[in-house]
Amino acid sequence: MRKMARSKGLGKLEERPMSVQLKTGHYVKPTGLYACKAPRGYQGARHLLRAHWRLVKGASPGYYSNVCLLCVLCPSFEVAGQVLDLQGVACNRDRIRKLAVAFGNKCKGQQPALAHAPGESLAGKRVVVSLDGGRTRTREYDGEENKEGNATFDTPWREPELFVIDIMDGYGKVDTTSLPVYGCLFDKEETVELLGDHLKALGIQYARQVEVVADGAPWIWNRAGPMLKELGVQDEKIVEVVDYYHACSYVHKIIEGLPQKHRGRSKELLKTFKGHLWEGQIEKIVEKCEGLFKRPGKLVRRYVGYLSKNEDRMQYADFQKDKLMCGSGIVESGIRRIINLRFKNASSFWKKENVECLYFLRGILLSFRWNMMMQNLIKTQF
Repeated sequence: MRKMARSKGLGKLEERPMSVQLKTGHYVKPTGLYACKAPRGYQGARHLLRAHWRLVKGASPGYYSNVCLLCVLCPSFEVAGQVLDLQGVACNRDRIRKLAVAFGNKCKGQQPALAHAPGESLAGKRVVVSLDGGRTRTREYDGEENKEGNATFDTPWREPELFVIDIMDGYGKVDTTSLPVYGCLFDKEETVELLGDHLKALGIQYARQVEVVADGAPWIWNRAGPMLKELGVQDEKIVEVVDYYHACSYVHKIIEGLPQKHRGRSKELLKTFKGHLWEGQIEKIVEKCEGLFKRPGKLVRRYVGYLSKNEDRMQYADFQKDKLMCGSGIVESGIRRIINLRFKNASSFWKKENVECLYFLRGILLSFRWNMMMQNLIKTQF
């Protein structure tokens, strides 16, 4: 530990007692080296045992691993506290909430390093990447106070962007022998950057094929392809697919906007349009619409334009033939399981920076990578 202290510029070491919370929630007070002298701007622990034992807010890895796991698994911090009580683990709600956020913050800047198994690689595999947005209600303080003197805040809905990296088997299904990788942040640029960091660490340039499946949001297509090419993925290995059910919704909207005189043919036209859509024959839908709508409204023009713009990403019959995914169910499931079931509860308002950390921890848990993360954590420098 003296060597570690010298490497960090710490000096004037002396023995001092410190408080450590064990896995049972109880505290002990061992004696360890304390650095009385530290370089300007140093933000780390002065008690060297805190870094050596990977303590977070005085809690041992055994304690905060169990606490944080329950904090993101249970529907609330109160329920997590109740489960800990039933396990005979000493805790209180405020303590476990602060501990979960603190641990998430420790992990935030090193997500790829913590999330992957040693030697894990995408080399030679058929990879699918999917992105979409969820919803979480945030807490933004407005600088005012109510009659009781408590700070008041607004609670706007915000859209976190979630991605999932998974492996496809030879039938275009998720390979159940592999583990997914999740990432979720509010900022689109930061989300794509984090996705790139994961893919780079996993050697995406050596993948056999990379499918990107999502809805038609321009921000995804404007960033995903260029990012993959920048990481060394050859253009012919990249396949972009618009979720089939999302594309179908636009076909339904076109039919709903039919002029009154064609409403009697709605079912027939819908079936025809969906057949063209599945075959990737978007030009036939466009041509048919030109005859049906003499003066199409703004929305109809938008829907038809959407189909035309994404024609190359809607060759569903070919995608199915090549054993590729035609829907973005893997990310829709991720949004429900990671965001909605824990962070979209009624009357739950989250600070942006806090909930982003908890997204990561819940994603790690639901991808069955929790033990992997804790093992990687022991190898990192706090």
